[in-house]
Amino acid sequence: SSSVASPTTEDETLERAGIRRARGVVAALTDDKDNLFIVVSARQLNPSLRIIAKGVDVQAGEKLKRAGADSVVNPAFIGGVRMVSEMIRPQVVEFLDLMLRDKDKNLRIEEVVVPKGSPLVGKPIFEAQIRKHTNLLVVAVREPPTVDAQPGRFVYNPGAEMRIVENMALIVLGETENVQKLRSSIAGGFETTG
Repeated sequence: SSSVASPTTEDETLERAGIRRARGVVAALTDDKDNLFIVVSARQLNPSLRIIAKGVDVQAGEKLKRAGADSVVNPAFIGGVRMVSEMIRPQVVEFLDLMLRDKDKNLRIEEVVVPKGSPLVGKPIFEAQIRKHTNLLVVAVREPPTVDAQPGRFVYNPGAEMRIVENMALIVLGETENVQKLRSSIAGGFETTG
């Protein structure tokens, strides 16, 4: 049987773990009630955290989100989706698995947020020449949050004319070394030589 720690003990444990300076928390215990308790405690101690919670029961997902989780992962649901994907698109699944395990190329799908003041702001994607400078493929963008703090929409396979805006997330495919190059260059722009 599962027993939840007292609020004082739980808060002390989170404090010792550095909850106030943490950027994120993963609540992945085996019981939804325990994860719910961690989410509530962590959110109260650090309102700016990104909290990911494991939800065993499908109905627990909404409760965990209402309690303060930013995202809820249901392992059984993900396992089911994986099995269906293996059945209907095995080549895609194998490609993604190989991409994540490839130790030579380190190919990844990553996100890079365009900061305020970046020289790329206002430029169309083709003019930013991200592919030329970093050999990264922009596969999608997420528009910045709306005025009422709603998440921006995803635009898949954005056209060359799409303008880059502040706080837009560029979803790129490429080698990790090139992703780091984009991250280190995006605030000041790419060096042009010759």
